[in-house]
Amino acid sequence: MIPRLALICILVTALSGVLSAGVVTLMAPDRRPGKNILFVVDVSGSMSGWQMASALAAFRTYAGQPIDDGQLKVIAFDGGVRELDWKPLPDANHVEAAERWLDLEQKDGKTLVVPALRAALRWEEDKPNLTVVLVSDGGFNAEDVCLIAAAIKSLQTARPTPAVIGVIGVHSPTFDLPKLKACVMGGGYYVFTTDKPKEG
Repeated sequence: MIPRLALICILVTALSGVLSAGVVTLMAPDRRPGKNILFVVDVSGSMSGWQMASALAAFRTYAGQPIDDGQLKVIAFDGGVRELDWKPLPDANHVEAAERWLDLEQKDGKTLVVPALRAALRWEEDKPNLTVVLVSDGGFNAEDVCLIAAAIKSLQTARPTPAVIGVIGVHSPTFDLPKLKACVMGGGYYVFTTDKPKEG
């Protein structure tokens, strides 16, 4: 099985091939990722088409890694928040089922990330070492950078053990780099994909 310290390198290497991205940039976390991995996936209208295909490819690549005795949870968000509860990893069937669920959850409408992060960062006694991976284009039009950063700080402070937060940025017409970077304040890593995946 793959050690937790190697997960970040695996993620960057895999995504650079799967997403055919022009540039991949990494900011290393100040804490190692935990075995409890919670994906927070933007399913709003701006993530339709190839953006959602890229998001699902990223999810499949990372969640499909052979993490020994891991746990996987998925949150889909737009203007609301829907949750798919924890399932054991490694298990390809769980990953495939979660990917199908995400694909069906896609809707139009506004995008609010703070309620989704609030749900993701809730303290659970049996899952203290949490890694949250946000997949989005950052088009959070109703929330500014200061609001997002303040919410992250408050949520992380309330946890006895802060979570590691990572972001996979998917380029779209509403792409917002500062808002995505605000989501990793307090330690985290950031993976940035710049271009539409090449066809063929």
